[in-house]
Amino acid sequence: METIPPSKNNNNKSNLDKPIFIKTLPHENKPILRPNKIIGNKFIPSEDSIFFSEPNGKGKLKVRLISAQNLMIEDVCTNSSDPYIKLKSSNESFQATKVIDRNLNPIWDETVFIDIENVNNEILIFDVFDHDLVGSDDLLGFVGIDLSLLPYGVEIETIENLSYAKHGTIKIALTAIDFGLTNLPSSYKKDYSNWRINLKTLQKNDLTQKMKEGPYNGKIIHQDFKICNGHLKRKETKGDVALKIVSYPVLLPLIAFSDIK
Repeated sequence: METIPPSKNNNNKSNLDKPIFIKTLPHENKPILRPNKIIGNKFIPSEDSIFFSEPNGKGKLKVRLISAQNLMIEDVCTNSSDPYIKLKSSNESFQATKVIDRNLNPIWDETVFIDIENVNNEILIFDVFDHDLVGSDDLLGFVGIDLSLLPYGVEIETIENLSYAKHGTIKIALTAIDFGLTNLPSSYKKDYSNWRINLKTLQKNDLTQKMKEGPYNGKIIHQDFKICNGHLKRKETKGDVALKIVSYPVLLPLIAFSDIK
């Protein structure tokens, strides 16, 4: 199955600006599409690909939150965690799965639909947390997905390594319902999935300036995050700063002494 860009001379307004799908008969010569590339940390779709979106840049995304494997232990009493996933786009944040108690390899198998404001520039964040009955929930890791790399109308399943975690993965499947890349080589899903599973994760204290440029420069993200040299990092909160002070009590007498004149 191939796609060609929409015709500008199409008088049927209901089909205007929609990608056109055409079948190639077995006896016809199929066009040879240039391959996808991986340059550094970046995935580059085939030069023959065409990105389609509605004129207003908005789109609808189907997200299947399938499972996780080998998550971090955050509850020392139970030697486990109570994981769930939050989704964060540029304009919203919500809990997308139920909490599964005492399970480092949870299976959610839940589906949500999200309205995306800017499909060509947006990063969707998957935040994995350990639910706590007292205090704030603990972060088990996160991953960001560049929605402009999704194929049009085709589900693509990946295993994602979590950043800010020593170990742990999540399995997700995304379908760009009314936007995405068309005119792609048949190897696209495999090439994309292999790139995602091998993409280097980021730890909290990594110095991004000394790393190769990440794949996310110029993209739009949720306000809880920032982009440093193309890599996604969480912004520090007041809680993070307070935790640092509590974690280094030996420094407090020195700080106090330095204030004495």
